[in-house]
Formats: sequence, C-alpha cells, structure tokens
Amino acid sequence: MAPPVVARQRSPTWARILSAPGTVKETVGSVNVPVICGGQRIVPGNVVMSDTQT
Repeated sequence: MAPPVVARQRSPTWARILSAPGTVKETVGSVNVPVICGGQRIVPGNVVMSDTQT
C-alpha cells in the first residue's frame, strides 16, 4: 500500500486532531466557509503557513 500523499511529499505537517468533531457521513458538510484555526478566523482564499518556531 502506498503512503499518503502528505508522507510522499516529505514536508512537515501538523494537526491537533484527525477529523473535525462530529464528522459523520449522515449529514452534509460545508466548504468555502470561514473557520477558526488556532484562535484566528480563516476565510476562503487565505493562505495558512507555519514553521517550527513557537
């Protein structure tokens, strides 16, 4: 079995959780809507970057 695309790219990737709480296939989700990430409002079109500095 081939590794996931992220692993093949060999670029650092961070995540706090594997999936959003309450994700189920029984309900319709949303795309291109604002979300809160790390206490910051992220809207469609934003570029999110990170590094290893804390």
